[in-house]
Amino acid sequence: MGRTIHLILNPKAGSGKSARAGTLLYRHFQKMGTSIVLHSTSYAGHATAIALTLRNSSEQVFAVGGDGTVLEVAAGLLGGNAVLGIIPCGSGNGLARHLGIPMDPIGALNFQLERPAYLADVMYASDRLFVNIAGIGFDGSVAAAFNTGGKRGLLNYIRLIVSGYFKSNEFTCKLSGPDFKYDGPAFIVAFANGSQYGNNARIASGAREDDGKMEVVIVRKPALWQVLRFTWQVMTG
Repeated sequence: MGRTIHLILNPKAGSGKSARAGTLLYRHFQKMGTSIVLHSTSYAGHATAIALTLRNSSEQVFAVGGDGTVLEVAAGLLGGNAVLGIIPCGSGNGLARHLGIPMDPIGALNFQLERPAYLADVMYASDRLFVNIAGIGFDGSVAAAFNTGGKRGLLNYIRLIVSGYFKSNEFTCKLSGPDFKYDGPAFIVAFANGSQYGNNARIASGAREDDGKMEVVIVRKPALWQVLRFTWQVMTG
């Protein structure tokens, strides 16, 4: 490995898990004699600013954190020469799980360094970049509440999902594309580049990040007696 490895980490991601992973990886590379640079973010958008300084290099840049950190790093590297990697340390790690990346830092690192880089798709909602899933409706409201609530972790996700189910209603949406049209009620409209939100909750099990296509998934609000079956479908893909 002749290139320098850069780790861009969000020290708050995963309740401090990314900071511990960064220290572990730094020591691991030092023992191997590999050149490594650790970048720690301190504000929203900082990961993008750091990535922008690396985008035209030939370096390997790992986002150490959750899906939010991955998105910020991807935004900075987009269109450049640097290669994006992911060390999953967030609450859900949706894109990393979709890609089959191991959840332990050393395993994640080796998994990606052993594989060739390739081009992947991204999506835009107006001028906002997405690399995994963009949601309108129930899933979007849960994600927004999670991002602004302060508490992290799977249990908080579950709490927000349960409370959100009773607070959220269907809405009317109109969608059209080259080969489809929809005009009617929806509870969730997911625009998927990857297959899952995180924690193996798959909303678009057939989605691929490198096929040049975006999947659109429309879900009606399940009745209370259908929630268990719907949850089983999501968790089993």
